[in-house]
Amino acid sequence: AVSDAPTIIPVINAPIGQVASVHTALRFVILDFPLHPMPQIESRLFIYRKQQKVGVVKVTGPSHGRTIAADLIEGEANHGDQVRPD
Repeated sequence: AVSDAPTIIPVINAPIGQVASVHTALRFVILDFPLHPMPQIESRLFIYRKQQKVGVVKVTGPSHGRTIAADLIEGEANHGDQVRPD
């Protein structure tokens, strides 16, 4: 029997992380990527809160372990927000 259900292919190599800390006055955040690869420097990622896009960051570095700094270029970020490519 042939199934009509779509094949779901997980995006395991996509950089998916969360906001570890926010530095509002300086407009930068620290991102944590515990289970996924670190994003490339200069890449743009989107910040989501409860499935709603709330901001955009540009990864700038430096990195340390599983964390990396990023400039908040649009919107806002809170501790615990999800970060991922669009």
